[in-house]
Amino acid sequence: MDLQSIFINPTLVNDKFQNRYNLGTITIYLFFVFVLFLLFGIISTIIHNNLNVSVPYSNLEISFVKAVLLAPLMEEFCFRAFFKKSKINLLLFFIGLAYLICGYIYYCNWVFYYLILIVLFGSYFFIIKKIDFSEPYNGKKLTIWVYLSCLIFGFSHIINYKVEFNSILFLFIILFLKVCGAFFLMLLRLKFGLMYSILFHFFINFLGFVLYMLDK
Repeated sequence: MDLQSIFINPTLVNDKFQNRYNLGTITIYLFFVFVLFLLFGIISTIIHNNLNVSVPYSNLEISFVKAVLLAPLMEEFCFRAFFKKSKINLLLFFIGLAYLICGYIYYCNWVFYYLILIVLFGSYFFIIKKIDFSEPYNGKKLTIWVYLSCLIFGFSHIINYKVEFNSILFLFIILFLKVCGAFFLMLLRLKFGLMYSILFHFFINFLGFVLYMLDK
């Protein structure tokens, strides 16, 4: 079962649908993941509305382009692109990583940004010579990378929250939901390809943005 494999051994995820258009299978998977994300969203909303867990408005009042298009695109590049080995996917990873790092250090001057870009893309041209792109990830290595990616994805999404000490437990609940969401996006990426995880991520962020705007 693919859902079990993504947690135990991601190499066992059946990816035969990446090269074959199967609308029924894709629809079933997207609906299943959507229901899970909807459940996560309801739980997160209950936590936000009834407990001392909140997000600074300065970090939420962002443009539609950044929230719905750039953020999910770059996050998929950074956290899930290179789980299929290729030079293009490695480049997408470094593009996503550069975007996210620069976004988190927005207070620095432009010289620091250029230094980061030089280091990252210099690393790309160095690493690209060291990787055997014809050899797929082995099971143990891929499993470790999947868990690291999902955990970092989760932590990267909770740094915007401001939490009082008596509600710190609920921050861990939100972290757990974000990490679970990352695993399900990873399942879409490995089974159907990067395009599907990107499109679904667009959709989830779009719904979140619309609900936030309606609640303002």
